[in-house]
Amino acid sequence: QALMLLDRYVCDALQHGPGSPSDRGAYYELAGRLDAVSRVPAPPEVAVTLHALTAHVSRLEARAHELLVGKLLRADLRRCDDNVAALLGHFHVALVSANGEFLSASLRSLAAQLAPSGPAESTEAASAAPVGGGGPGGGG
Repeated sequence: QALMLLDRYVCDALQHGPGSPSDRGAYYELAGRLDAVSRVPAPPEVAVTLHALTAHVSRLEARAHELLVGKLLRADLRRCDDNVAALLGHFHVALVSANGEFLSASLRSLAAQLAPSGPAESTEAASAAPVGGGGPGGGG
């Protein structure tokens, strides 16, 4: 039942988004839960929140949810718990599958993670570009 409540919470937070005066706090609270995504060990709520968010990627829009998506695309996979890193990988796949607008940003993020430069340089490079758009299929 707790997972169903979390699922509903994520769904509502995404529906209202940061631009909605009706429930703006839920969106920012959701984004705040993901601040610890690169913390080791990650708090248990990070994994379950990321799992619930991945289930609702079709609701994400590049401009409306830039804060939330940006946090996840900038997460350093090399510094995450293995479980969280795997969930982030699933998030990338689901995000691009649900909305091609995120293809360019997701590829930039993953390429930055694999670059031989240091993690700080990689995540800075990935975060320098806007979340949605830029390349073919991007709506930027």
